[in-house]
Amino acid sequence: MSEEKIMNYEMMSDDELGQVAGGNLKETADDSRFLNSLTGLVDRYNHLSLGWDFGGFKHYDIRQVWNKLGVKALLSSKCSNEYYINGQRVSQEEARQHAMKVFGKQMTEADWKW
Repeated sequence: MSEEKIMNYEMMSDDELGQVAGGNLKETADDSRFLNSLTGLVDRYNHLSLGWDFGGFKHYDIRQVWNKLGVKALLSSKCSNEYYINGQRVSQEEARQHAMKVFGKQMTEADWKW
């Protein structure tokens, strides 16, 4: 395969990349930060504390807040997280936009990713 074909093959949009490569403890930690800043209904977790969540309680709390905002979240520590709105799979960013609309509060990444 030529170098040009490889370069074209490797180009993915952010949404495509998010569906393939994002799901892990870091992405779930970002969910907790986002949801904490938006609603205050869940603590802010880092990826290390989520890795020691043997009972799954922290993951459960994060899923519960997503559910309250109309998003079904399937969180994983090893593969891509999945987000659904009305049964349709959406990207993490689309889930965030939906949550902000439902909660009535707009934020930028700088507002929650600290």
